[in-house]
Amino acid sequence: MRPIVTESYVIARQISREGPLLICLNRENGQHVWVSQAQREEKIISDPVLARGRVFALLLRQTNRGEDQLQLATYELESGERIGTTDLLGIRDSWEERQVCATTALPDGILANLAGFVMNVDFDGNVRWARRQLVTPASQEPTWVTQRLDRPLVSNGRAIIASPGVR
Repeated sequence: MRPIVTESYVIARQISREGPLLICLNRENGQHVWVSQAQREEKIISDPVLARGRVFALLLRQTNRGEDQLQLATYELESGERIGTTDLLGIRDSWEERQVCATTALPDGILANLAGFVMNVDFDGNVRWARRQLVTPASQEPTWVTQRLDRPLVSNGRAIIASPGVR
């Protein structure tokens, strides 16, 4: 998990008993400025991204239909108040097998790698493109946990992505 460090704040995703949280600390003294927790049926699955003076994170809203809803949440930088949530697309609940999400901030959006699923979304919540990769089920490849997950890389306008369990 990578924090965002600004002149005044350190913003990060923190794992707690209640689930993942977004926290903002005062950079000078380490005191909490704000804490933002997802609602009961949601999980914060990505590290925060800072853009346009706001904080963005990917959420997964669990449903009972075998397909969960991936969302882009927007938070006020100063207060941590969630000011918007946009539904992006549905993800099969098989994502829960690996629970992997790594993001890279782009000048105009987010590149996300979600364990065999890659997408580019702008900060307004418009999905530019999405690609599904062929993933070996975790039950058939138990060594996937030893594979390293890195954030997507961007070089010369191309995305370079490696996912655990993808061959």
